[in-house]
Amino acid sequence: KNNTYLLYTFLLIFVFSQSTLAQPLSSHVEWSDSLRLEEPKGVYTANPKVRVDSKGGFIVADSKESQVRLYTQSGKMKRYFGREGQGPGGLRDPSAALRLRSGNFLVPELDGTLSLFAKDGNFVKEYSRVLAAATNRIHEFPNEKGVLLVGSKKRTPGSHPLLHQFL
Repeated sequence: KNNTYLLYTFLLIFVFSQSTLAQPLSSHVEWSDSLRLEEPKGVYTANPKVRVDSKGGFIVADSKESQVRLYTQSGKMKRYFGREGQGPGGLRDPSAALRLRSGNFLVPELDGTLSLFAKDGNFVKEYSRVLAAATNRIHEFPNEKGVLLVGSKKRTPGSHPLLHQFL
């Protein structure tokens, strides 16, 4: 049973990696010698988690500022959403951000919570404690419903990453 689960896990990772490699990065990103990110007033981006946006440009999850920012290919900020704190629209250490096929955004937080935002950045729903702790990566399954979360079972040194399917 464990071997079957392990084989299924590797198959999912292989299928996902093949589908993402089929898309040329240059169709999403404008390459330049350097890129300066436009930031809201008073914001300093310290440790951004960047991913290519399926609609063009890229998405930055900023754990220091507790927000998600959308940028053009040249680094001009289109908009941002999220705020520090708890409650509707509040983010506590966002570890990534993913635009779903629906256009909505799913934002995992280091405490295992997932926050869903609409296409326009308005808060929709919070899924509490989906994971026991830190979500390191998030990927949407190609041609299927669901999201693959890579996280930890517990926050201890040496703990191994776990795969979680979130529908």
